[in-house]
Amino acid sequence: MDKNKRGISPVVAVAMLIAVVIVLALIVFFAAREMIEDVLVKSVAGEDMERGQACREINLDVGYYSSDGRVEIVNDGNIPVYKFDILAEVDGYEQSYFSDEEFDSESLGIGDSITVTIDEDYDEVEVIPIIIGEDEEGVEMSAKCEDHTHKARRN
Repeated sequence: MDKNKRGISPVVAVAMLIAVVIVLALIVFFAAREMIEDVLVKSVAGEDMERGQACREINLDVGYYSSDGRVEIVNDGNIPVYKFDILAEVDGYEQSYFSDEEFDSESLGIGDSITVTIDEDYDEVEVIPIIIGEDEEGVEMSAKCEDHTHKARRN
């Protein structure tokens, strides 16, 4: 063996160890976050269901009429929607966001409809439903169904 060869310095070894620990912590954090999101329980007609199942059962019929900026939303599903957010797209890449803090969105019960007016002309609007339920301790909380959105192109 060659006695002139040396290993990596202790400073580099510690830096690499810290980087590995940070990466592992991020992996655990994101995995745990996904599991925690499904803790919300929605009770409909005496049947309890987790957030993911409740979001899948939401069926919104969305119409967008750019001439007067109307977004018509009809709840055709069997899950009441607490509130909603609207994402609006222009020229295929710009997106504007209208959250329930910016306009007064109302609860949308089963079979109900609502019309919201937005000011500008967009190519497409996307409605993101927000449901309300309880966590494991019975505390009321809301959750966005971001992976179950409903889109409408300009009419």
